[in-house]
Amino acid sequence: MRNGTLEGTANPAYEGTSLNGVDIYRIQRCMDSEMERVARATGGIFIDMARDIELSQDDFFDFNHVNPTGAAKVGQFLYARLKDLPLHARDLSEDSPRKPGNS
Repeated sequence: MRNGTLEGTANPAYEGTSLNGVDIYRIQRCMDSEMERVARATGGIFIDMARDIELSQDDFFDFNHVNPTGAAKVGQFLYARLKDLPLHARDLSEDSPRKPGNS
């Protein structure tokens, strides 16, 4: 969705069922809504990149995979939304694989 206009491919198929861009958009939004619900219920983080990022066809290799230009936009988008979030103390415990220096 860009500027209120839904863009997508005309006839992809899933297990023999023909889908159009509107079908795929609606399916994705249902999945996004459920992920947001679970994140809120469990204190997790949900970032609706599908809704909030501006990408063009020039940012993709194909229908799903971003190229280096698109990857830079995704990285900047995520950084802007994550940079100010607090780290939880449990994430930095001595045995945590998330602690810098642990692998």
